[in-house]
This record gives sequence, structure tokens and C-alpha cells, in this order.
Amino acid sequence: MNVFEFVIVLVVAVLAFKLWETHMAQKRVASEQGGGKDVESKLNSLEERIQVLERIVTDPQFELRRQFKDLEGDTRGTA
Repeated sequence: MNVFEFVIVLVVAVLAFKLWETHMAQKRVASEQGGGKDVESKLNSLEERIQVLERIVTDPQFELRRQFKDLEGDTRGTA
């Protein structure tokens, strides 16, 4: 192994160590912040909200109220 190859191996080893160190630091920060539990709870909350909105929009009474409001808007605009 000549000097050039030794320098290349050394540089690769240092970069690998820095990469591993950064990965471990990010992993530690994520575990201190609660990990994915917070994200999972937010996702569940958003899914529930979407389900409620879907029920509201697909409700026949909602559609009827919207049509009445559209008609009221049409009569006010022409008068």
C-alpha cells in the first residue's frame, strides 16, 4: 500500500465516522422529541377530521342547504 492509497483509506474512514456520528446524533434527538408517536397521533387526528368532513359533504341535508344558499345568492344578484 503506497502513501496515496493510505490517504484515500484514511479520508474514507474519517468521512464514514462523521456520517455515523451525525446519524446517531439525529437518532438521539428524535428519541428525545418523542420519536414518531407525535407524528402518528397527528396523522390519526387528521384522518378523523377527514372522515368527519366526508360525512358532512356527502350528507343529503348539506347538499340541500348548499343549493338553497346558491339560489339565495342568485336571487340577490339579480335584484
